[in-house]
Amino acid sequence: MLYIEKEDGQSVDGDIAAEIRQTVWTFWVELEDAGIVLPETWGQIGEQRRREYLRKMAEVYPYIRLCHQDWKANQVATAFYLKWYKDRSNKIDSKVGSDGKRSCKDSTTTMQKRLKPGVVSGIQFYSLIISLTFVTFLRLTLHPLSSPHLTQS
Repeated sequence: MLYIEKEDGQSVDGDIAAEIRQTVWTFWVELEDAGIVLPETWGQIGEQRRREYLRKMAEVYPYIRLCHQDWKANQVATAFYLKWYKDRSNKIDSKVGSDGKRSCKDSTTTMQKRLKPGVVSGIQFYSLIISLTFVTFLRLTLHPLSSPHLTQS
């Protein structure tokens, strides 16, 4: 969040950026806990909620208003809202067990369902790269002259 600067023009450090992010997430959780249905994107938030958010941010971080039309506070919300909303939706999207307790779905299963058939996740991709690298290393180590790339002319 280098765009958020204090009165002296210095960008906020990582600790303050994390604190700002936590404040924003807490604000959204408080709205949700109050029974307010929140939209999927920050752009769809109502004007009343947007004003509440801007008031809260200005109250806690007065320097965030040192810009034209609160664009910095709006940028923070735009940058973090969708991830918060999706994470929160995944936690709420849980099932009730036979004992009446809620248990959250396994996030790996949820992620696998989101992937299109034939699409490899980042972890699978890196695992494949590491495996291929290791196999190539073993092949070159055990049979260096049998490799077509290392034949002598």
